Amino acid sequence: MAARSTGCLSEALATLRISATKPAMASKTFTRSMATESPASDITRSASTPQNIIQSWNPIATVPVTIHNFPELEPTSLEQWSVNHLFLPLRRDLLYSAVVFEGDNTRQGTASSKTRYDVHGSHRKIRPQKGSGRARLGTRQSPSIKGGGKTFGPHPRDFGTRLNRKDGLREAYLEKYMRGVLAALRLGRQDGRTLFVTGTRRDWLYGAMESLPHEGRALDLPDVDVKDLLETGKVVMERSVLKEMIEQHQSDLVTRIAVGGLPTKGPQIGERVL
Repeated sequence: MAARSTGCLSEALATLRISATKPAMASKTFTRSMATESPASDITRSASTPQNIIQSWNPIATVPVTIHNFPELEPTSLEQWSVNHLFLPLRRDLLYSAVVFEGDNTRQGTASSKTRYDVHGSHRKIRPQKGSGRARLGTRQSPSIKGGGKTFGPHPRDFGTRLNRKDGLREAYLEKYMRGVLAALRLGRQDGRTLFVTGTRRDWLYGAMESLPHEGRALDLPDVDVKDLLETGKVVMERSVLKEMIEQHQSDLVTRIAVGGLPTKGPQIGERVL
C-alpha cells in the first residue's frame, strides 16, 4: 500500500515538472472570450481629479419605473430614477426610531387629575373621629354632606345616534365597486392591505376606502407618516406625490463628503424615457 502511494506521488511530481518546463505549450491552449478582454484604461479608473473621485464614491445608476393609470393599471410612460431614491438598503433601526419619534410627538400630554388639595372648599375635618356619638365624617367635600360632591354623577357625553340614510345607494355602490377593483388588482386584504397616497383629497376614492377599512386606507401626503407605510403591504401613490416626497427629503440623500471644495448635488429626480 505504501509503495503504491509513493508511486502516485512520483507521477504527480513528474507532471508538475513537465508543466513547469513547458509554459509556452500551456499558453497556446488557453483562450478567453471577448467578455473577459478589456483594455487597462477601463479596468483601472483614473482618480486624478476631484470630480472623478466623487463619481467613484457615488456611482451613477438608475432604476426603471413604470407609470400606470388607475384603476386600469395601463402603462403610460417609463421613467428612470436614481438608486439613491428608490433602491436604498433597508434600515430597520432608522424605521424604528422614526416610528417612535412620530408617536412621541403626537402625544398631547394633557392628562390631569385633581388631588385632594385641588378640590374647592375647606379640607379641615368637620368633627373629631370619636366622642361625638355621630357618624364619622371627613372634609366638606364628602358626598354625605349637603353641598358636597355627588357619587357617580353625570359627566359630559355624546347622546347622538345614527339614522340610516334611505339614499345610501351611492355608498353601497362605491363599496361594491372598490371591493371588486381591489380583488382584481390583488390589492385587497388577502394580498396585504393597500395604502393610497394622493396629493389632494379624492372624494370618490376616499369615500370608497372609508367603507372598506379592512382592505386599506387612503390618505393625502401631509397625513402620511412612517407607521402608515409600514402597516400596509402595498403602497399606491401618484407620481406627483413621489416627486414631492423626494424633494422634501432631498437633503438627506446628498453626500456630506466634499473634495476640493466642489459643491455636492443630490441625485436627479426621475426623467421620462418612453
